[in-house]
Amino acid sequence: MPKILVDPTNKILLSAAEVLKKVGEDVFSMRLVAKKAKVSVGTIYNYYPNKEELLKAVNKKQGELFCKEIASFKAKGEEGDFSLLYAKAKSAVSFGQDGELLLNALKKAFLSFLKNKDKDPVLAEIASEVLVEGIKKDREEALLIEVLKALLS
Repeated sequence: MPKILVDPTNKILLSAAEVLKKVGEDVFSMRLVAKKAKVSVGTIYNYYPNKEELLKAVNKKQGELFCKEIASFKAKGEEGDFSLLYAKAKSAVSFGQDGELLLNALKKAFLSFLKNKDKDPVLAEIASEVLVEGIKKDREEALLIEVLKALLS
């Protein structure tokens, strides 16, 4: 009797993300993911036709998770908040989330910063664009965090 899997794509993607983090893209394989997920290699091929498609799906899923974290980010007014937000944004960009999804997530996060302050929401848009563009162009982290502080203080 065949084994029935509950939410196999999520299990495969989570396992693939763990394998990718552990071994890197060069060593990453469908066989390693199958072993980690405790499914057959054939099961993975039922959902992802090749390694490249699985990697794309992993990157998209991880980027979406980071964006959700960023969007729900609540500032406590502490110095570390800006560094944490920067780190989350950088992770999202590294997973290929450099488009509207990330910008919208950052805008929501910045609006939560600005909620209790007498600031114009346009600052959320400016800060989002500055951060994303700065990360994409590999600008210095400390400088970008100072820009965020200036815009949101």
